[in-house]
Formats: sequence, structure tokens, C-alpha cells
Amino acid sequence: MEYAAHDRKDTEGLPLLARAGDPHSPDVARLTNHATQPVKVAAAHTESDIFYTAKVKITAPPKDTIRRCRFDYRQGGRRYTRTLDCEIEPKTE
Repeated sequence: MEYAAHDRKDTEGLPLLARAGDPHSPDVARLTNHATQPVKVAAAHTESDIFYTAKVKITAPPKDTIRRCRFDYRQGGRRYTRTLDCEIEPKTE
């Protein structure tokens, strides 16, 4: 899996909304990747201006809009599962 960390200042204050082929989606490859160094958060229960993105492969097209995504991954030889808020819409043509 590919991942990166981006600064909200580079994305007009909002986390990325990306759609393949959408001319209004930012060029993620041109954004500074902050994942090369630790990200410090000012205090517990506060947000950072740095947010993480991941490139994922969808193995089956959704039939309806999805609002929660579960990610299974390995890191350092251990398996993890995370469920996050997300939004994926079925492709319409």
C-alpha cells in the first residue's frame, strides 16, 4: 500500500477529495509528503494540520454509496484492521 502525509495548507484547508480523472482533484504527486518524518500533535485530543492519505485498491465495485471503510494491512510483520469514515460512490456512466 502506498501512503503519504499532507498539510491542510497545501489543500486549501481541506483533506483531499480525490476522484480518478476528475480535473478538480489535486495532483497528489506534487504535494509535499510529510510521512518521511514524525508528525507532532500539539496536545492530546487536538488535531494536526497533517493528515494521512492512502492509495487503496477496490476489489469489487460498490453497489451503493459506502460511508465506512475497513482497511486490513501489515506493518512490521503485524496485521492490523482499521475502520474509518470515508465516502465511495458507485461509478455512474
